[in-house]
Amino acid sequence: MDMDQQNKFLYFLKFLYLFFLIYLLIKNIGILLIKGVEKISSITSSMDSVVIVAIITGGISIVTVVISSIVSKFIEYKQIRV
Repeated sequence: MDMDQQNKFLYFLKFLYLFFLIYLLIKNIGILLIKGVEKISSITSSMDSVVIVAIITGGISIVTVVISSIVSKFIEYKQIRV
């Protein structure tokens, strides 16, 4: 196996590892979201539905901003590196 094939193999292993980590992260976030919705639904009788919608919308906004910030920093790092 020459050096080029070894590098391709290592990149492939890194890709699989990162894919697995992202899968676990998304899976755990999904589980946490489901548990959160269950807890919110148990509190629903004492809270107004408008407040619940505001909490959910705010949470989605925060998660979206964090993800976009991470992606933009990654893209910026890649551009500086090249």
